[in-house]
Amino acid sequence: MRLALPCYRTMRKELKEIVMPAVGVVFARRMAQAEATVRGANPAGVGVAVDGRYSHMGHTAPNGTVPFIDIHTNIIFNVKNMHKDMRGIEGISGRMEKEGVRIGLLELQAKQFTITSLVSDNDGKIKKMMEDHPRFSQIVHHCDFWHLVKGLNKVLRELAKRKECPNLEYWRRKIVDHCYAMHEKFPDDRNTGLEYMKSALAHVCDRHTHFEKIPFLKGISGCLHHDLSEESKSHKIDRKSNEFALLKHALLKPSFTKSFLRAAPKMNTSPCENFNSVLNLYASKTIARLVNKHIQPIY
Repeated sequence: MRLALPCYRTMRKELKEIVMPAVGVVFARRMAQAEATVRGANPAGVGVAVDGRYSHMGHTAPNGTVPFIDIHTNIIFNVKNMHKDMRGIEGISGRMEKEGVRIGLLELQAKQFTITSLVSDNDGKIKKMMEDHPRFSQIVHHCDFWHLVKGLNKVLRELAKRKECPNLEYWRRKIVDHCYAMHEKFPDDRNTGLEYMKSALAHVCDRHTHFEKIPFLKGISGCLHHDLSEESKSHKIDRKSNEFALLKHALLKPSFTKSFLRAAPKMNTSPCENFNSVLNLYASKTIARLVNKHIQPIY
């Protein structure tokens, strides 16, 4: 028995005229079911997590997708596919996530969803949009803590490679863990959590009491940790050294401290990260293509 395979042009034609419309119908039905479930589970308002995924690494990605996941049910109830040639993006890949969030939120509001909170990565473009857009003024915007600490860890790793920072590699992981601990310990009192997070600067210098004499620490009197172990004392950082100055600059950077205050312990983008990881199993970033790249936003 012989099998005849269709030519490339025929295959593309069948996909365009038969397969893709069928997929679109099924997708629309599933999204309608998801929207109904999310609406019923959140009568007082929906908390949304978003995180972008791009078809290529770096800043040359032509396509991107932004899933909207309900924090309470972990259900995806909206997905925006973006292309760099769409209006508002103008060929700049870094704008796709922000534009996808904007269009998605407006669509959900048009469907009578009450969005009470949004958690995203530490993207300044999204933060500015949430502050300036009149339709989003009632939405509380949170920063995902994992993305925030990921950036800090990267900075500390680079500093640890410098000759004037011989002890920073020893403290790097401990400082990151300390940030997570303070983030979880003070979910409602973010200012106190921030002060204890900054107390790591005193801790690495083997100072654990009389914090009221330290200019950059306010409202706390001592460290929550025990005294340094003998091993840690061997990596004690001199507070007059350049190593301490670099570490202090990293931990007290205004963009980091402000984002720490905006981070919410019970809200994060991990459902989006999991969804994007599943997508990568079936369509890796280097070969993924989105089908609606020429669709223009209506808002």
